[in-house]
Amino acid sequence: MSERKKDYTVGYRRPPKATQFKPGQSGHPNGRPRGAKSTRKIWDEEIRAKVLVHENGKSRLVSKLQVAVRQLMNKAAGGDLKAIAQIHMVLRELEAAAENPSSLGPGVFDRPADAQTMASIVERIRLSFLASREADGAAPASIAAPEDDPAAPPQDEASDSAAPETGAEIPDPKSPSKGDASC
Repeated sequence: MSERKKDYTVGYRRPPKATQFKPGQSGHPNGRPRGAKSTRKIWDEEIRAKVLVHENGKSRLVSKLQVAVRQLMNKAAGGDLKAIAQIHMVLRELEAAAENPSSLGPGVFDRPADAQTMASIVERIRLSFLASREADGAAPASIAAPEDDPAAPPQDEASDSAAPETGAEIPDPKSPSKGDASC
């Protein structure tokens, strides 16, 4: 035996050299088999699966999700406090999602590159609209680009002074107003 093999002692956190992965060798060489379903896909399929429900003397197919929601509602209507709490929680989440779609997690256009792309598309549409109005001989319409839009073309100071003022300032709901008393 060589000196190297004699120096290596097998023990706690020191597996035999023969059983260690070689450089470039995967611990899972076959990988995930094709057609294997993720947990998310299995849940989606089961929730959408149809079951036969007999109701008022009639049979019909409905999804398992619909059956589960109906059972939860029936339990809540019967006074089950846990069911009532679950329904309340789901309704709060649905209302929050309706008010603020970004509360559900990362959206479709959340990356900075996506925001720049969308801003450039909006700018091209705006310029295209202005060009078509001028080509039709109509008076040039002014469509103002948002001030915080990074894709908006820089405006000279003369055009800023010519713009009519709205006269009303919109208060920031987070900042205290002059009439609020803070204690």
